Amino acid sequence: MALTAFVASAIKTISQIIIRICDEYKINTVLMNEEENIIDELKLNKPDIIFIQATIIDSASFNIISKIKEDERLGESFVVVTANDSKWAEY
Repeated sequence: MALTAFVASAIKTISQIIIRICDEYKINTVLMNEEENIIDELKLNKPDIIFIQATIIDSASFNIISKIKEDERLGESFVVVTANDSKWAEY
């Protein structure tokens, strides 16, 4: 069974790099459509790996990581936080 990765990034270059790497390892990718609906999109796609940009986590009106970990299926996903600036290193 092929793995699926969900890519949540507002920066197109980061998304393209992640997609390219996933393609090399035969990992299917799904791109986030709307930041406001990220949890619904994650539940719909049930990814094995979640790549999420730190600024999306920071700008959300709720704790995205907690919501992911509390969900029965999403809680099993491997979460990778991406950033293009060292100020986001705390994630």
